[in-house]
Amino acid sequence: MNQVQLRPRPSRSLTASVVALVVLAGAVVLTVASVSRLVDGTWPTWFVDPASSLGQQTWGSTTVLATGAVVLVLGVVLLLAAVVPGRRSGAAIALEVENAEQSEVVLTQRGLARLAAAAADEVDGVEHVDVSASSTAVRVLAVTSSLDDADTVRSAVEEAVRSRLDVLGTGPVRPVQSRVRVKES
Repeated sequence: MNQVQLRPRPSRSLTASVVALVVLAGAVVLTVASVSRLVDGTWPTWFVDPASSLGQQTWGSTTVLATGAVVLVLGVVLLLAAVVPGRRSGAAIALEVENAEQSEVVLTQRGLARLAAAAADEVDGVEHVDVSASSTAVRVLAVTSSLDDADTVRSAVEEAVRSRLDVLGTGPVRPVQSRVRVKES
């Protein structure tokens, strides 16, 4: 059986990438300076000058306090980004799963959009459907060739999508917004 790993919460890849790049840059600088020290017997001037300038600072100086405050704020922000869960990236579906102690069924935004597109495509008069789903709404753009039935098609598409999404749980998963574009022949 093929198991698909659902991620009901967003990953922290951006935060992890920024931290990894900062640590990598620091490691590269220290490695280059250390190799230069081993080869020449002295530390390079681009490494020693900032270090000696920093070494002359006192603990109460404005530079040290400002740098410490910036590093503290950055550390707290990164810690909170790692610990606090983000918004859901999928739609929780109210279904009961048999033979499970605890279960949660999650439908991805893409899956929600495909389900809405299938429902809208079944409406009479619809030639093409473009659907997008976000965490706030399902947006449906239906294309029809009949100028007279545009309002009827729009309301039928909206009702079909709403009824299809209502089956998923107790109430609508997302609000449905629909538009109809008349295709010129």
